[in-house]
Amino acid sequence: MLHHPEVGYLSSVPGVDDVLQAVAANAKLQHLQLQRFSHLFTRDYPKVGPVGMKAALTVSNSGKTNKNGHLVFNGVLPHRNPLLDTMFAMGHMLLLRFKLLAEKFPNMLQVDDFYHRRLIRLTGRGGEFKEVAYDSSYRHFKDLYRECDVLCDKALHQGRVTGQQELDDDLVLIDQIKRFCNYLHDEQNESYLLNIPLQPFLSRAGYDHELKSAAYAAHLTPIDVNTMKELIDLLLPQLASEEQSVQQAFAGCESATEAKKKNLFCAQGFLRACRLYFEMFVRCAAARPRTADGAIDQESQPLYKLFRERNRMFQISFFHTAQFDQVAARIRAAEEREIRDVPLGDAAGSGLGVSPIAERVDGRLLHRLAPIEAKLNVILDTQLQPAGANVSLADSSAQLPATPPQDNKKPARSSAAKNAAMARARQGADSCIYMFQPVTTVQQLWDEYTVGLAAGPAIQDLIRDHGKKWRCYDGGRQLWWWHKEIYNEIERLVAEGNNEQEALANVQARVDLLDPEPEVSPSGSTKKRGRPRGVRWMQFANELANAKKRTKCVAKTEH
Repeated sequence: MLHHPEVGYLSSVPGVDDVLQAVAANAKLQHLQLQRFSHLFTRDYPKVGPVGMKAALTVSNSGKTNKNGHLVFNGVLPHRNPLLDTMFAMGHMLLLRFKLLAEKFPNMLQVDDFYHRRLIRLTGRGGEFKEVAYDSSYRHFKDLYRECDVLCDKALHQGRVTGQQELDDDLVLIDQIKRFCNYLHDEQNESYLLNIPLQPFLSRAGYDHELKSAAYAAHLTPIDVNTMKELIDLLLPQLASEEQSVQQAFAGCESATEAKKKNLFCAQGFLRACRLYFEMFVRCAAARPRTADGAIDQESQPLYKLFRERNRMFQISFFHTAQFDQVAARIRAAEEREIRDVPLGDAAGSGLGVSPIAERVDGRLLHRLAPIEAKLNVILDTQLQPAGANVSLADSSAQLPATPPQDNKKPARSSAAKNAAMARARQGADSCIYMFQPVTTVQQLWDEYTVGLAAGPAIQDLIRDHGKKWRCYDGGRQLWWWHKEIYNEIERLVAEGNNEQEALANVQARVDLLDPEPEVSPSGSTKKRGRPRGVRWMQFANELANAKKRTKCVAKTEH
């Protein structure tokens, strides 16, 4: 599903969230296409960072090297650069689906409603349960990489290729890379070592893979658990409701076997993953991006302000609440403290050079002190939390301390090109794709055209502002054709002197005369893309088109 922080609509192709996940997890797109809601879960890493860290994981047993179907996992940690955080992108995608496009949040107690629902979905009715075609994925991935000036031969493998090369550049051990990319298939790895190896896991998230306890970023500053829970519940109330339903279902089970049969563990894993995605969405939205060398971009605004103008997701009222302002102020204070405490090198301070031996000793000391510094930052964040909570976002961004240029930063790694490409991808194309909503009455069809349905835009406004671009997706042309035929018929009746309600009633009566569409076609197929079963919209549109043709023929004959 195509989306990124500057796009307010969805299309039926993989996009930036999938690119980020492919690069971060060293996965091919085919693995991501097969991911379902029931595959998601979280895991705590208590020894990563000063206070521990949560990772979003997924089951991924596909792949030509996994011939025996052994359990295989991939996943992501919170990225040090919020702009490149896969969980931020995934949270954004799910919120677009459930909040703006009115996709119904799955019922966790109904297996058919959530178990096979896909992370990468198609447009149209039932698209959340269908797999994206290989050719469509390849074409759109190729276009996306071209927009980012990334040249590659195998677009669907590019994330896996780039990820391994950058891990090697980061001096991660080759055996760790093989485990991370699931190339090792000995008995030990397939039977016991199921966890994702930590060194490449940290490296792909932008941290020093040799110092797991120093993994820290300002937007990951500790925030009260209840405060964050209330904020996520405010963002998507359906999540808390489904969590309560699953907890009650667990309480009614007499054994773990019974809970497993009801797929409650899968439901619980998905809900925990959703809450983590949405928490990282909030944290990253309130944070500023980082430059290629890892420093906070002091000239930039927080991401929610940076993308607000063209992204409907960041225009919702949630970002104007006092609860969000409180969290944003906490993250802003942590960022300012990180900027203020960055050590300045001798070359920047006095102009004097440093001998190679002294430079190596200094680097080793900083390497050893990094975990202690990270813990001190957490302690300071916790102690300053009450004061930071009372600071408004406007006050905290009024003045920033001037920081002298830092000339002794580490050289940019080969991931700098990838960082720039991903940033351009997030700030690039301005899409306006709109999915037709399922309708069952002529009144709903006309409302979608004139005023919009489910908080979406009116189709006549999309035509005025974007021409044909809003319906440029697979099946969009056919869907627009039969919608347009019915719109024209209603407008024709109004032009003849009928009021709007009389015209709608006239068309509804003619639609009702048609036989209802069967649930299953005579051939046994149930595939009906883009329209709800039970209403023969296509048949009615064909009759209208044939009637216009007959009228034209008669007019020519008389002439």
